[in-house]
Amino acid sequence: PDALCGAPLAHAYRAPVLLVSTDRLDAETQSEIQRLKPSRIVVLGGEASVSATTVAEARAACPDPKRVAVERIAGADRYETSRRIAARLRELKGTPEEVTLASGADFPDALAASSYAARAGQPVLLTRPDSLSQELLQALSESGAESVYVVGGVMAVGQPVSDAIRRAGYSVDRAAGADRYETARLIIERGLNDRGLFRMQRFVVASGEQFPDAMTGGVLAARVGGPLILTRGSGSLPDPSKYVLDRYADKVIDAYVMGGQMAVDDAIVSELQIQLIGDSY
Repeated sequence: PDALCGAPLAHAYRAPVLLVSTDRLDAETQSEIQRLKPSRIVVLGGEASVSATTVAEARAACPDPKRVAVERIAGADRYETSRRIAARLRELKGTPEEVTLASGADFPDALAASSYAARAGQPVLLTRPDSLSQELLQALSESGAESVYVVGGVMAVGQPVSDAIRRAGYSVDRAAGADRYETARLIIERGLNDRGLFRMQRFVVASGEQFPDAMTGGVLAARVGGPLILTRGSGSLPDPSKYVLDRYADKVIDAYVMGGQMAVDDAIVSELQIQLIGDSY
């Protein structure tokens, strides 16, 4: 949950999102920190998510640990953490025109919006599905934004939540598809056509059934100026994703598929290639 809201902040820092185990620094992550030689490490979540030991190991992996600034952004729960990440993003990027709001009870909608929010420089705030907390209402006020982009249908973010936001004086727009893939398509179309945040020359494809690869891939998508397209892990591409690919195939230069066979199998990759290049590939 903590990393769900991290893409806009990472993009503002021109930084990747690296995943770690709670209580140790994985060898692959240690190697990447050594390669990156960072001057700053931003830790998302409290010690129950990323222990002090893991943070110390990450800092020690840097070539000059004493010169590395470490900042932890953490709240009592995922909702407070999302608000604190939003406040930090505002310090870096200034007042956003809009805030993205997603359910904190499940991951697909927040993932689908990660590249969009990162490109727009706006935070992703998490809400409980059935009620708008006073703390979240205060965070909206402190953001300075005038509008809220709700991602997900009323089962994800209930109508009472969006109604309460409207009563508080914000304009509300909602991306709500029949499923997570259709919601992702609506976000992509908005980013391409309404806001001009995306181009389709390059984009990222990741599993909509598992969160880790899409969580890091959203930052890559934002960096290359493209959307994050969600897919099933096996079988066939979802129809909403096919629609996006069919519509913009002639513009594509590169597509990045996140994860191995267990995340997105070769049948999906082959179908993606056919969608973009044709049967002659």
